[in-house]
Amino acid sequence: MSDTRADVTSMGLFLVSFIMLVFGLVGIYGYTEVGGVEFNTLFGASVEILALVGVFFVLLAIGAWWGGNKFLMVLFGFLGLFTMLYSGLSVFVGDAGLNFIFIIMAIFFIIFALWTFILKAGMLLVVLLIAAAIVFLMYGFVLSAMADGNDPKTFLLILGVFSLIAFAIATYLALADCTDGKLPTF
Repeated sequence: MSDTRADVTSMGLFLVSFIMLVFGLVGIYGYTEVGGVEFNTLFGASVEILALVGVFFVLLAIGAWWGGNKFLMVLFGFLGLFTMLYSGLSVFVGDAGLNFIFIIMAIFFIIFALWTFILKAGMLLVVLLIAAAIVFLMYGFVLSAMADGNDPKTFLLILGVFSLIAFAIATYLALADCTDGKLPTF
């Protein structure tokens, strides 16, 4: 067996990138079409898919732990447990009852951004975490607005824009990590 440690950073960033692209496109589509579209069909990812994404994040957290990266272990583990918790609870209470989970998630992502800033891990990562916090906050606001019978269009637009920003940053950071320092990470 080799002494080489696994680094799951790129794979985790690509998974985040994919999720943010989906959120971004759905947010922009929801902004343009919300009048005649049932919103749950937009964010209607099945519980099984969300649970599978959660399992992937937990596996990435285990890989990060094995590779000695405590920050990614906590971040990916938190994302995995959150995703599995959300998919499990949505079966019982529906999406509208879970808006508070996304607001709590946003608070934790602000804490992760502060942690990253203190560690001086790179400003792009700080911006990515803040953008993700805004995405989760807006998703919580969308669910809350819909539960109250209000129009979530403004929240959907903000959600879509910040999701696409997070997608671009996560993709760049993942590619930069794959190039062994040939791309700057700022």
